[in-house]
Amino acid sequence: MEQRVHDPEQQFVIVHLTAPDADPIVLRSVGDADAATVAFADALQRLRAKRARGDVLVYTEDMSRIVLRQEVRERRSQRRS
Repeated sequence: MEQRVHDPEQQFVIVHLTAPDADPIVLRSVGDADAATVAFADALQRLRAKRARGDVLVYTEDMSRIVLRQEVRERRSQRRS
């Protein structure tokens, strides 16, 4: 995914964080919670298809608060036989 510039006019920012100490990669800025949810799910699906690592996060517009966070890599459930 190419990095986009955060639009300060938008209410939420969707980012990909490749490592805890890495700078967040801005994927998209959106205006409301519904759009943020859709953009978050889309980013997660695309990154999983690319077998990326890290987390997808939704921040508030000033990037001061994380609203939603999900690890990109799906964890395999451990089943007992």
